[in-house]
Amino acid sequence: MKAFCCFPFLFFLTFLACVHFAWSAVPKGYFRNNYREALARGKLYEIRSLNHALLKHIARYCPDEVLSLEANLRLIKRDLTYVMLLRAAMEIYYDLVDLSIKCQAACSHRLVFGSDPIPKKAITASSVYSSGSQYAINLNSTWAWVPAAAQLKNQNQWIQFDLGTIRVITAVLTMGRADRYNNWVTEYKLQYSVSGSTWTTYQDGDGKDKHFSGNSDRNTIVRHDLVPHIQARFVRILPMKWYAYIAMRADILGC
Repeated sequence: MKAFCCFPFLFFLTFLACVHFAWSAVPKGYFRNNYREALARGKLYEIRSLNHALLKHIARYCPDEVLSLEANLRLIKRDLTYVMLLRAAMEIYYDLVDLSIKCQAACSHRLVFGSDPIPKKAITASSVYSSGSQYAINLNSTWAWVPAAAQLKNQNQWIQFDLGTIRVITAVLTMGRADRYNNWVTEYKLQYSVSGSTWTTYQDGDGKDKHFSGNSDRNTIVRHDLVPHIQARFVRILPMKWYAYIAMRADILGC
């Protein structure tokens, strides 16, 4: 009877001895390292997703750079630990952020009246106050584009630029009227097209037509960066609201 009563105790001592033996066989720091590896693995997928998004962003401006980057990424050894892979992915992330900033800065050329201006015939409007006044849309103009007298307060007016080929559009610049009259556009919409026949209105994050805030005086340049950027050959600016009546100067940035 006593031997039977001691059996559970002996079994428990044997169990403890087995646990101690198994624990002593585990390399020092094993569980801590596994925990770090698990954390690194989860973070790695997150950073790789960010890097993939940055590569797509850079591809819009510097496609040649992306090709070389992808080739280098394929050289990274896959037999590294997750901690080591995460460290490499983080280094790549910071490099991609720097490259993205540089590429975007290189894609901020004035496409309408810059160093390589489009021809005058490529600038058209729904109506003009006087013949050729659509060309006064230039930011350096001493006047501005002004619609016909009967359309000065008509929301169906627009000014259009034919960039000649499909370009990446990154921003819009606007100004008010340059001469002594206080006229400017306070709100506008943006439309773009590849063919010139089918138009798309630029939308906000909620999928609604975006209304860009315009100017509040005659001579301050107001810039709106397009996020996301667009690719188009034709661009239209459509005044929605104005001070006194419609009058504006403008340009498009991109590459």
